[in-house]
Amino acid sequence: PLAASARPAGMLDRWRLAVVLDPGRGTVGWPEDGTVRHGILLARDLGWMRLFRALRAGDVLMVEPQAEEGRVAIRQIPRIEGAAVTMDVHTGRVLAMVGGWSFGASQFNRATQAMRQPGSSFKPFVYLAAMEQGISPSQKFDDSAVSYGSWHPNNYEMDFWGPTTLHDALRESRNLVTIRLAAHIGMKNVAAIATDIGLVQSMPHVLPAALGAVETTVLREAGAYATIANNGQKVTPTLIDDVQDRNGHVIWRPEGLALTTAGADVTPPGAQPAPGAAPDAVFPAA
Repeated sequence: PLAASARPAGMLDRWRLAVVLDPGRGTVGWPEDGTVRHGILLARDLGWMRLFRALRAGDVLMVEPQAEEGRVAIRQIPRIEGAAVTMDVHTGRVLAMVGGWSFGASQFNRATQAMRQPGSSFKPFVYLAAMEQGISPSQKFDDSAVSYGSWHPNNYEMDFWGPTTLHDALRESRNLVTIRLAAHIGMKNVAAIATDIGLVQSMPHVLPAALGAVETTVLREAGAYATIANNGQKVTPTLIDDVQDRNGHVIWRPEGLALTTAGADVTPPGAQPAPGAAPDAVFPAA
């Protein structure tokens, strides 16, 4: 059976394509380094698999050898994939980025190419726009039913709190307060802060956008949140430290980024805003 089975795209290098030899015990075998290796599936995997279909001799599985000698775990290629970005909040230097499960199976980078709606993670920028206009987090807005034409938004919990401070509304992610706040300050101001901070390229001036009904990427949102963590100095994500010619002369470097010799306790090499560079302030530090 293994001779007729191609290695699935997305299968990790540490996994093995194995064939079931003894369905009762869960024994599998696979060729490796000119010999045949054997293993027994973990009991929890056997129990889970038997809920759907009993194993048969000759079934081909993906397994991963375990630390316990002679044991292997069943493995599957996930149908759902995600993305992650880790960056230095002071410089925008991307330290790690995951764009999907397997580059061999798909070259689509979900961290930089997938346009997704941020949903409630967009709300802090609505409140940021309000603070830019001098509205205090202690100011209260009504948390009650509201309608705009045929649109009847509601809170996730389907309840109402009445007059609620912006501090509590943001902490508890209250939709109705957020919508009223956006209507009060104007969606044009919300859109301006979202584009200035780099969260979106553009956005419609409609109230549903205040609840995250816009499109952005994981990389853009990481940069926007990094700007908040950087006391309001805009952070632009960068994947390249610099470009040098054949003689080692720097011919391009991201704006506002300078490299320094890292100390012994710094990992990775230190990066900081360029000396004398005027910070691109999006909002004043508190």
